[in-house]
Amino acid sequence: MKKSIQQTFSVPFNYTVHFTEDIFDKNNPIFAKIVSQFQVTKVFFVVDQGVAALHPTLIPKIRTYATAHAKDFILCSEPLIVPGGEGVKYKLCQLLIPQRTFLIIH
Repeated sequence: MKKSIQQTFSVPFNYTVHFTEDIFDKNNPIFAKIVSQFQVTKVFFVVDQGVAALHPTLIPKIRTYATAHAKDFILCSEPLIVPGGEGVKYKLCQLLIPQRTFLIIH
């Protein structure tokens, strides 16, 4: 007869939470600093259409911010506006995203 043993393991996960206002103001360096510390050069934004409708300046601000911080990161594509809902966002996470690319879902 073979025996079974019980084992336990844990995987600690630590992360920093940053608090800021107007994150895509071109004079606010926090997002660019976060991205550049990971040596990521490309960022892809996915924006919920409800968020885009409530914040019509968001996409232009993201473009302006990316231009102002081009030494830290570039947009690998225009921000994508998608229908609301977690299902859509989950499916987007399964897309083939280029290596070393941050995927930002808002």
